[in-house]
Amino acid sequence: MTARPCLSALLLACAAASLQAQGSPIQKGSLQLAGTAGWSHTHQTGTSNSITILQISPRVGYFVARGLVLSANLLYARTSTGQAHTSQYGVGPGLTYYVATRSRQLYPFVSGRTMFAWNRFGTSPSAPNTPNNSNSLSLLVSGGALVMVGQHVGVTGEVFFQHERFNYHLAGQQAGSNRQNTYGVQWGIAAFVF
Repeated sequence: MTARPCLSALLLACAAASLQAQGSPIQKGSLQLAGTAGWSHTHQTGTSNSITILQISPRVGYFVARGLVLSANLLYARTSTGQAHTSQYGVGPGLTYYVATRSRQLYPFVSGRTMFAWNRFGTSPSAPNTPNNSNSLSLLVSGGALVMVGQHVGVTGEVFFQHERFNYHLAGQQAGSNRQNTYGVQWGIAAFVF
């Protein structure tokens, strides 16, 4: 009869170890590889005006505590029109908090990210007043959810608000600044190593 309690205790210990080994994507010490990407092309009917935008925003993060990830954010964007093109490169820190739920597939989150970006402009003779270079500082706050589609991979959806301040310089002429606010919805993908 003493064998049954020992066997039961051994089975419970194995089950607990198995559950612990499965881990959680938002546990302390996990790594996150995530990001968003987008492409769009707009053509104005009846004219030759068009704009094409490609943007890639990868991020690498480390969970410093359960649910709390500190990330490094990168940015590459290219915008082209008939008159000019812009290349943008950026880097900045971010902080995201994931809320643990009873479901191992759903993790709501709130996030704050900053980005310092450098812009390089190319112009054509028909757009002589386009700034030759600029830089910007932006702050993005968002809220959304991560849905795990596999043990280590998930998709994200979030609503965001971004405030951005630009400083620009015309070649050999004046400098200036401008501010803009952007809001919207974006989707991405995330992979976790835990």
